[in-house]
Amino acid sequence: MFPYLWLNGRIVSGEEAKVPALSLGFLYGLGLFETMRWYAGRGVFGEYQHRRRMEQGFKRLGLAVEDPWDGFQEALVETLRANRVREDVVVRWTVAVGPDPGDRVRMLHLRPVPYQARDYREGVEAATVVLRRGSLAEVKALCYADLWGAARFVRERGAQEALVCEEDFLLEGSTTNLFLVSGGRLLTPPLDGRILPGIARATVLGLAEELGLRVQETPLRRSELKRAEEAFLTNSVAEVLPLVRVDGEAVGDGRPGVWTRRLHRAYRELVRCALGENRCGTS
Repeated sequence: MFPYLWLNGRIVSGEEAKVPALSLGFLYGLGLFETMRWYAGRGVFGEYQHRRRMEQGFKRLGLAVEDPWDGFQEALVETLRANRVREDVVVRWTVAVGPDPGDRVRMLHLRPVPYQARDYREGVEAATVVLRRGSLAEVKALCYADLWGAARFVRERGAQEALVCEEDFLLEGSTTNLFLVSGGRLLTPPLDGRILPGIARATVLGLAEELGLRVQETPLRRSELKRAEEAFLTNSVAEVLPLVRVDGEAVGDGRPGVWTRRLHRAYRELVRCALGENRCGTS
């Protein structure tokens, strides 16, 4: 773990970090966060999109938080330096409402990337959880207890991710968006207010079209998993993560699929290009 974090303009240790007890973020969960991947020595991929989503999220909540991204670059540089980071890391930027609705509590902290090479080589397993998503499903709000609880529930049973369902429909993972490859199409649930509009999700949709894979945003019944040839999960840290088993049953042949691998290569290539490396272009 990384011992130092950035809080309201200062580098402090986790033990020293304090927020006002009467902060509305602490009392009521009024605030948003964005989770990104810092690619060692290169930067954060999709920062503009994360910034826009946070700004739109505060508008969606009806909270007048002035420039919620203010201080991010300073915080990132100082926190990476304080922790002497050389490897890829997960970056979380949190902006909560203080004791007064006009106040901000801003924090940036780091954690290790939780995915290993074998997760991409062999794929991961998920378990379904029935959970009714509330009106804040489309924003990354601090009131995250339902999804956190779902993730903990399935991990205690050996799965790496919870797939959230409403009735018979698959929605998203507890921290990811869901994709299936079936009949020559890339299928994913629509942005209907019940799932998060993932940054990596949007990136993968664009890459799929460039690669000639037909995209369809459509409600997905659980039975679609039995017909799917491939499945994968996306977020800004995992990128494109093969999903090979759900509720103990194999998806397709139980191995990462051709399109999953191809889209992950294309995603990595896009990251290299966007962050200034010489090798650009989709493969």
